Amino acid sequence: MATQEQIRAIKDKYGEDLFRRRGVCGVGIEKDANGEFVLVVHLNDPAAQKEMPAQLDGQAVRYIASGPFRKITK
Repeated sequence: MATQEQIRAIKDKYGEDLFRRRGVCGVGIEKDANGEFVLVVHLNDPAAQKEMPAQLDGQAVRYIASGPFRKITK
């Protein structure tokens, strides 16, 4: 079980590299179904997951198929 700070350190370490990869549209920290913090990578191309790491620094990475994110303006 990793703390939010530990997952944030992993995101800080690997986030830019992950975000530059094909199919990645977002990298963030979320809670899983058990309330544990996890690194989440959003993919706009689910096929890209096969080229992604299953773990980073011993922590599982969760992949979610989603569309590109857009800034909402008021």
